Amino acid sequence: MKRNVLILVAACSALFGCSAQNPEGVLRLDESTAKGSCRAGETVEVALASNAATGYMWRVVKDGSPAFKFGGEQYEPSNPQLCGSGGKTVFVFVAENAGEAALSFKYARPWEKDGDSKTIAFKVSVKK
Repeated sequence: MKRNVLILVAACSALFGCSAQNPEGVLRLDESTAKGSCRAGETVEVALASNAATGYMWRVVKDGSPAFKFGGEQYEPSNPQLCGSGGKTVFVFVAENAGEAALSFKYARPWEKDGDSKTIAFKVSVKK
């Protein structure tokens, strides 16, 4: 039985492209991975846990320029059917120039000037 389950998992991974590996040309960073490296022309995705229902939002403080060009952001709810559920905000950057880059983000409510906030920073080395 256990062998059949392993064969089924392997077949699904092969058919649907499920893998723990990052796709080629994409560096993925999150709260547990604070640094990495990529090549010019590749993409960096920064995924940060968030909950849009609380009013807190991540915003880019340092965009890594001139090594990176900001490519946008998207909120991905963990359970879209459940109102108020958490998720993650994914920021996308395209590596354009070789060098060392700093990416940093702040999690806060935009209307609160002195409210609680959290910051996180990443270091990325871009190679030619």
